[in-house]
Amino acid sequence: MEFEPSILLIDDEENIRKFLTRSFTKKGYKIKTAPTAEDGWSILSKEKIDILILDINLPGMSGIDLLQKIREVDEKSPFIVMITAYGDVKTAVTAMKAGAQDYITKPFEFAEIEIVIQQASKFISLSQKVDILEKQIPKRTSFGDMIAQSPAMLEIFDIISKVSKSPTSTILITGETGTGKELAARAIHQSSNRSKKPYIAINCTTIQETLLESELFGHEKGSFTDAKERKKGLFELANGGTILLDEIGDMDVKLQAKLLRVLQEKTIRRIGGESDIPIDIRVIATTHQELENAVSEGKFRQDLFFRLNVIPIELPPLRKRREDISMLAEAFLAHFNKDFGKEIKGFSDSAKKALTNYPWNGNIRELKNVIERIVLIESCEEIDVHNIPKNILAYLGEMNSNQKFLLSLDEDNLSFNDAKNKIVNEFEVNYITSLLEKTNGNVTQSSKISQTDRSSLQRIMRKHGIKSENFRDS
Repeated sequence: MEFEPSILLIDDEENIRKFLTRSFTKKGYKIKTAPTAEDGWSILSKEKIDILILDINLPGMSGIDLLQKIREVDEKSPFIVMITAYGDVKTAVTAMKAGAQDYITKPFEFAEIEIVIQQASKFISLSQKVDILEKQIPKRTSFGDMIAQSPAMLEIFDIISKVSKSPTSTILITGETGTGKELAARAIHQSSNRSKKPYIAINCTTIQETLLESELFGHEKGSFTDAKERKKGLFELANGGTILLDEIGDMDVKLQAKLLRVLQEKTIRRIGGESDIPIDIRVIATTHQELENAVSEGKFRQDLFFRLNVIPIELPPLRKRREDISMLAEAFLAHFNKDFGKEIKGFSDSAKKALTNYPWNGNIRELKNVIERIVLIESCEEIDVHNIPKNILAYLGEMNSNQKFLLSLDEDNLSFNDAKNKIVNEFEVNYITSLLEKTNGNVTQSSKISQTDRSSLQRIMRKHGIKSENFRDS
């Protein structure tokens, strides 16, 4: 047998238990028996059983009751075969509806039940193979305009799903530049009950401090020189919806105080206004800064930080979610294929490896820009290593050090003499560093090994700023 299932027989008739135990054992099956549902449940609770042969009519708890109890715990396993009385089709149907996979009627020959067990074994074996394959296939999921399969981002998706159900809580999204903070904010809005209302985003770094207050709060006519008419601010325009304050860490401290009042009072007052205007909005703030440090330095109000940080979400940099890089690259490729009328089919394995290994200090934004540039410039059926920028190609793991070095020479467009000098300098640094590491910083011993006089060795060390004391054990 390719698959050897563990079998449990629950039947109150001793002669059936003995008959099936003897017959299954001869065929090489492992079988256990129990006279009651209660005894059978005790075995099921302690051991893994693949196939359960269960009589419907049992003393005490019935077979149907045990079947239902098992399925409350596990919908799929074990594979359950019910034993019914001859002609009791109605009970058999009830058992199948309750979760049994097959049934056999009394009286029966062993050959009949053996066929059922063989079919059950094939089914279980196939199910196990499918489960293994499903685990090997990476999960691809999305939230709003964000896509990911990494555990770190799937956890973020779960958090976003939960916080979107709380329509008023303020949210602080942190992360490096280019990690997708604005996409996360938009996803929260779109999955909340405010999705039909306005979503307004403003970047606190792109507007002058003197104008930012007017943009947010609005102003009355004549409140300052250029206020020729009344203007509603973004807080009012976003009423009922969501406002995103992008890069909140750059907001002026005086304006922070007014924002704090908005969060506390749920009202705003236009510049030059005399009355408060009630508003119903969710505020989401983002920053690439460490606001705790800004609070310590007096650049950000602590009370505002606590107000904003009700629900913190930290987006990981792309280098900490490398599982997502190929997926994102494919998504950007499809997007720019459509934009530029191209039909590039995908990436070679080597190209994917280079993209995955690259550190992406600019995160998703940098990756998007790189793919856009490739699709726009290159004419190819598939993106391969020669289509990828050389600074990224340098991170292709299978390139040896010589290939990487030659690549750097090509990037610098050096003359023969300059290239030669660069190679010599590289050699000198690597060779002398290796010597000093080996000799624990002993210059005299290093000069003997290298067969170079001590003064010449020291001259080369001074040329490259190499200090022997840096190689001595402390």
